[in-house]
Amino acid sequence: MKKSVFFRLAVLVLAFCFAAALFGGCRRIEKTEQKTEQTAQTEPDKKDETGKTGASSQSGEKQGTSQSSSPAAAPSQTAAGENEPPKAEIKELAVTSPASYKELYKALTAENESGGRMSANGSKGMDMGTDAVEVEEEAAGEAMGNGEEMGAGGADEEDYSGTNVQVEGVDEADIVKTDGKYIYVLTYQQDLVILEANGAETRQLSSLRVASGYDAEDDYSKGSSNYAQEMYVSDGRVIIIRTGYEWGYEGDRYYSSETTMAHVYDVSDPENPEFIGRAGQDGYYSDSRMYEGRLYLVSNHYVYRYYDIDESEPGTYVPYIYRNGEKTMMPIDCISIIGEDSSSYAIISVIDPQNADIEASETLLCNVGSIYMSGESIYITSSRYDEEASDEYMADQYTVTDYTERRVTDIVRINTANGLDISGTTTVPGYLVNQFAMDEYNGCFRLVTTVDDYSYSVYEDKKYEFTNWKYNEGETYNCLYVLDGGLNIIGSVTDLAEDEYVRSVRFSGDIAYFVTFRQVDPLFAVDLSEPANPKVLSALKIPGFSEYLHIYSDGRLFGLGQDVDEETGWTNCMKMTMFDVSDPADVTEITTKLLEDDYWSVALYNHKAVLISAEKDIIAFPGDDSFYVFGYSDERGFYEKGEFNAYNDMYSARSLYIGDYMYICGQDLTEVVNMESFEVIAEVWYAYG
Repeated sequence: MKKSVFFRLAVLVLAFCFAAALFGGCRRIEKTEQKTEQTAQTEPDKKDETGKTGASSQSGEKQGTSQSSSPAAAPSQTAAGENEPPKAEIKELAVTSPASYKELYKALTAENESGGRMSANGSKGMDMGTDAVEVEEEAAGEAMGNGEEMGAGGADEEDYSGTNVQVEGVDEADIVKTDGKYIYVLTYQQDLVILEANGAETRQLSSLRVASGYDAEDDYSKGSSNYAQEMYVSDGRVIIIRTGYEWGYEGDRYYSSETTMAHVYDVSDPENPEFIGRAGQDGYYSDSRMYEGRLYLVSNHYVYRYYDIDESEPGTYVPYIYRNGEKTMMPIDCISIIGEDSSSYAIISVIDPQNADIEASETLLCNVGSIYMSGESIYITSSRYDEEASDEYMADQYTVTDYTERRVTDIVRINTANGLDISGTTTVPGYLVNQFAMDEYNGCFRLVTTVDDYSYSVYEDKKYEFTNWKYNEGETYNCLYVLDGGLNIIGSVTDLAEDEYVRSVRFSGDIAYFVTFRQVDPLFAVDLSEPANPKVLSALKIPGFSEYLHIYSDGRLFGLGQDVDEETGWTNCMKMTMFDVSDPADVTEITTKLLEDDYWSVALYNHKAVLISAEKDIIAFPGDDSFYVFGYSDERGFYEKGEFNAYNDMYSARSLYIGDYMYICGQDLTEVVNMESFEVIAEVWYAYG
């Protein structure tokens, strides 16, 4: 190429840079999801009124917009590039009690006025006297069988399995339950099926429609739905947790409403279940627990469109509670404002299933994530993004501000001894993998989090009125915190497993076990016997990772997860692992079994799909296409006792044992298995009606 061509190109480049400086534009530097190389892109026409970053995805991808134009390149070396982002710290979480609905309204709308994150596509809640659609509660279904006493196939008084729960004595809702004599199955058809468990003589006693499903007009502009989600069985009662949703138009205004209700049935005569009543609250179902005969129901209620709510009408922005069709607006003295997140309400109600009545309710102006309950404490958590900004400083001609973004978890402790009383709040760095990342023991609250830090710097050249953004490498690490009853930090271990993230956690007395993952599976054991001085005892690394950990027996820890290619990091088939934790300072792997034909299981993400009993020598869970039952011994390792697939939907399959029989319950039938031979001795197909 001739020199004149080079000269002309150089002139064009200089002219472009000069024009950009005069007429505005911006330079954007993006970080890819893998956080590798940076790329620059010019967008001369876009402006951001707030001057802040754009939305950041959960994977860590970030994108910024600037206020005006920039030169062709950002400074190559500045103080910002040399600064380390501040490490995450425990923070206070403010709690205020509004004196009036007017004060609550101001708190609810404050974030929106400053550029909050509320959706403009939602709608306000609609006042509802009852659920969106009610089925005929009195229709108990066709009675089946003659109600004879259980024969030899029945269980001893305590010889049956319950739902696999996190905390002994605190029940969790599921789609299959037993009281040791009867089996209760909640089906996709929205029926409650009741079986008499009697080995080979097992039979269905009744079937009752407990929800009506989906109903909409032909043009879908108006309709309603209600679905049975989970249930409890307690003292002759079945409690169905049911969600309702209604939508449509009133004039030119679109509305929608969500409710979470507990529908209570008397099943003292299982052939003729009788509807007792219902109680619940606004919002979609978040979670629940049952403790000492009381149901603790948690829902999340959003107020979507601020321009549809009216300060003078609290019913447009205050949630309701429901008792047998009668609704009551949440009293102002039962509402607390948590921190600065004003997007939604967390509603907690205590329900007595004997009379289907609400004994206490509390509403928090905050979001709901995982919950944890241990006896007389409920911990409500929510995850959000937090941003820290440094003081401004000069670098060459630039005014620079450094920012750090990370996910944090807000925690509210509620004492349930006498109603529902807030007894502590805090904010911890990072996010929780699930409910098993939390534990209460000997008056201390322990938790494990993963911290993802993303830092960037904003360069402002006030003379030429342009802004540059520069993103730095992200940082991932894990933390274990020990808090007292008031949620004040008393001990911690931080900066664990850099560039890895938590996949599973299990607390066992004074020891915390947790698995982090990148390409191999480090199983950490942490000594918490001195709460103020946690100590990492060991870190065992093996290929793959465990999604679920379970204390199998004294000195044995079971892990269910997936195998991983050590070189590529790609996940392979499912695997089971048994760890020797008899010496937490020297944790070892006893054996591993690969399930080469299965790559996924609902049991990886829902612990209630797992049945484990060392006494019965059972490890049972659904795979992708089959339901597996294994035994285990240190000498033999894992050995298969049975594989069942028949006609069950594995996603909803559950297993339990009563006496000498195992019952594998699906959506269409229950298989009865002899626990000596592990042969199917009976199949009970459900009859609906």
